[in-house]
Amino acid sequence: MGNQNSAIQNPRKKKLITIIVILGVIAVAVISAVIYYGTKEEKTPVEKQLEEKTELLEEITNMSGKEAENKEEMIAKIKSIVSGVMSGNNNLGTAYLKDNWVDRRITEREEYFAVVEYNADEYEVVTDYKDKTLRDLAAIKLKCAEFFKAVYENENKVYLATCKAFQSDDELREAYRVTIEREASEGVDWGKDAQTLASEVLPSVWTVDTDDFWLYE
Repeated sequence: MGNQNSAIQNPRKKKLITIIVILGVIAVAVISAVIYYGTKEEKTPVEKQLEEKTELLEEITNMSGKEAENKEEMIAKIKSIVSGVMSGNNNLGTAYLKDNWVDRRITEREEYFAVVEYNADEYEVVTDYKDKTLRDLAAIKLKCAEFFKAVYENENKVYLATCKAFQSDDELREAYRVTIEREASEGVDWGKDAQTLASEVLPSVWTVDTDDFWLYE
């Protein structure tokens, strides 16, 4: 009799144990899923930004052949425009153009930046040093205005342009640097001549980052 009861109880115990194990596995799976999705939704801003940049970088890296070709064509076009503005030599006999840097911004929108470095015109002291300095500065503003006009007058998908002027006393340090972003450029009448832009319009539009002439203005 005792053996019969034992035989009956064993299957029940096994069945109960099996149910408990299954419920345990389900519980672990549910908890793991909750933790996973909870963690996934609670990414820090830095993690989100890194993820977005990674996706954009992959998108640009995986450009089709035609897209990559279009990018190179646009870069070449903008660089050609800048080289045209900075062709020739300054009044010291040095080539205007030092560096011409154009590239595409990493973003879903096709945008480019253009940075030019050039050797500025310089004048001798005739009456006093202030007069010479102001003439140097006026020449720099005019040349930078020519650069911005060339870049922004037509649609070149440029979102930022920077002009850096260097002088002969220190060829490694920029004497004047100004930047115009696309938002600011959209309010400018680029049909005006460069001299008008330099003297009347752009000083209230561009951002001056470096200015060795501020003491004399």
